Amino acid sequence: MPNASTNPLVSIIVTFHNNIDIVDTALALIDAQTFTDVELLLVDDGSSDGTTDALAAAAKARPRAKLVAISPNGGVAAARNHAVSVATSEYIWFVDCDDVWEPNILESLATAASETGSDIVNCRAVRGTSAENHESKPLDGMPERTTVDHRDAVRALVHRILRGYLWNKLIRRELMGVDPFPKLSSQSDFAGVIGMVGRAKSVTFLPEVLYTHLVRAGSITNGSNPNLRNLEYCWQHGRDLAISSGAFDEGDRDLEFFDYTEYYVAAIDTFYRSGSDSAESIAQLREIRRAMKVGAILRVARRDLTVGAAALGFKLTGSAFGRAYRVYRRTSRRAVFQ
Repeated sequence: MPNASTNPLVSIIVTFHNNIDIVDTALALIDAQTFTDVELLLVDDGSSDGTTDALAAAAKARPRAKLVAISPNGGVAAARNHAVSVATSEYIWFVDCDDVWEPNILESLATAASETGSDIVNCRAVRGTSAENHESKPLDGMPERTTVDHRDAVRALVHRILRGYLWNKLIRRELMGVDPFPKLSSQSDFAGVIGMVGRAKSVTFLPEVLYTHLVRAGSITNGSNPNLRNLEYCWQHGRDLAISSGAFDEGDRDLEFFDYTEYYVAAIDTFYRSGSDSAESIAQLREIRRAMKVGAILRVARRDLTVGAAALGFKLTGSAFGRAYRVYRRTSRRAVFQ
C-alpha cells in the first residue's frame, strides 16, 4: 500500500442510493483490484435503508477510504460533483455500484496513463444482464491500443468511438474543474464527458474489454418518463464542441450522422422504449419529426441501416410507429440476451 502521506494516483468514486443489498458485492470487486495506489470515496446519496452505516463501516475498515455522506438525496450528478471536490488524486475513476469489472481494469488504465501522459484512458466495455450474459460487441473504443490528440478525440466522440460512459474511463482530475456534471435528471455523465473531452490534450484507447455495464429495470434512462431535453442538451453541446474544436465544419455529413444517432433516433428510441406518455416529450418528438429530412435519412441509412430505418419509419408514420418499434425492441433484446 502506498505511503498514506502522499496523494494517490487514482480516486475511485462509487455512488450509492439505497443499495444495501449490493454494498458487499461492490466492495468485493473494488478490494479485488490489483492496482492499490488509490483512495476510495464511498458516496452515499441520502440513503434510508442502512446503506450509510454499511459504507461508514467499510470506510473505517479500509486505509485511504472515506465516506462522503450527502443528505438529503440530490441525484447522481450532484453526488459526483461533491465527490470530485473531495478527491485528492491525479486521476479519477467512476464506477456504478451495481456493475461488474475485471480485477486488472484499474491497473490497465493507470499504467496506460503513466506511460502516455494522456488525460483520458478508455478501455472497452460491454452491456449485459450479468458478467456471463452480455452482448459480444463492445460499446465503444478501438480494437488496438491507440493514442489520439485533442482534435481526433473530438472526432472519436462524434463517430461514437468515444462514448459518454464514465465507468470505462480514467480521467485526469484537473479536466473536471468545479461541478463538471450538470444537474440533469439523466445523461449528466455524457454531458460531463463532452466537457472533459473538450479540455483533453490526448486520449488513449485500450482494446481490452474490462467492464460490464448491467442493464436493469428502473434505471434513470429506463424510467417511465425520461426527459428527452437531456438528450437534446448533450447533442447540442457535442455539436458545439465538434465545430469549435475545428474537427468538423457546419454541414459536414459526419455531423449529420451525429444528429440522428445522438439526438433524433436516440430520442425516438428512449421515448418508445420507456412507454412514456409525457406531453412535453410528445411535442418534442413532433419537433424532431419536422427536423428530419428524407434525403438525410437515406444518407444515414447507408452508414447504419438500423438507425436509418428507425428514422424513416418515424418520419413516414409518426405516432403509429410506436407499437411496431416496441415489438422490434423486445425481440431484438431477447435475441441479444438469449
